[in-house]
Amino acid sequence: MVCKPLIPIAGLLALLAAAPPQPPASPPGSLIGITVPSKMALVSPEQAGKIVNLEVGVGDRVTPGDVLFRLSSRLEELEVERLEALANSDVFSRRAKLTLEYAQQQATRTSTLHQRDISSERDMQKQAHELAMAKLAVEQAQLDTKQANNQLLQARERLAQRTVRCPFNGMVMTQFRGTGEAVEKFVPVVEVMSLDPLWVEFECPIGQQGKFPKGARVLVSPAKIPNDTRIATIEFISSKATTSSHSFTIRATVANPDYGWRTGVKMNVEADPGSFTPSTPTGK
Repeated sequence: MVCKPLIPIAGLLALLAAAPPQPPASPPGSLIGITVPSKMALVSPEQAGKIVNLEVGVGDRVTPGDVLFRLSSRLEELEVERLEALANSDVFSRRAKLTLEYAQQQATRTSTLHQRDISSERDMQKQAHELAMAKLAVEQAQLDTKQANNQLLQARERLAQRTVRCPFNGMVMTQFRGTGEAVEKFVPVVEVMSLDPLWVEFECPIGQQGKFPKGARVLVSPAKIPNDTRIATIEFISSKATTSSHSFTIRATVANPDYGWRTGVKMNVEADPGSFTPSTPTGK
């Protein structure tokens, strides 16, 4: 009886050649982490309106102050023009001052006539009242000018809010709305993330906490590209451990000026022995 192989040798070699390559194994003793952005913002307008211009797209790098999108602002522009005319005008102030000057002249004339027993006490009281009202009109004009300037500042602020700018250095990751769409206030339009610096968060077993003190350096590298190693600095250690895994969260910061590392990437994390001196208990 002759036993024949179920799969010919040539076919077996073909199957082995077609098998997907296995990812590189993590270095012995390393921990597994993930990259997360150091800053993230769902950028939304402070007012409702229609998007008339979306200045950025997904993948664009942005800096603080860059315009992300603009809302329709014709009504706000007209309101600023109206209030600028009021705030810069002195018509009401000049009219109040002229009224006051006339009232002062009339008060002086009435006083002179009263001394000659030509005008009555009632005339004196009436003129004193008109003079007081004229002084109040001057104060009211000054107050109106201040109010007009305050309203102008508010109108300019509302107009400025129609243009939404980037809050920090980062990259546009998601676009939720497009040009021509209406959006309500505080509804996100784009998502911006800062990838420089980049955070690497990983779970550290309680038994290894001495290897990762705050301020120490760690070696981090993408799990699929273990040769791309960078130095990160531990800046945060959680004070609360996870009961199920007996571990706690550590966050390290790594420079990423070229944005070569993205968020959500699996990372290998190793302690850098030369970055700190482990403390040893001493007895007396």
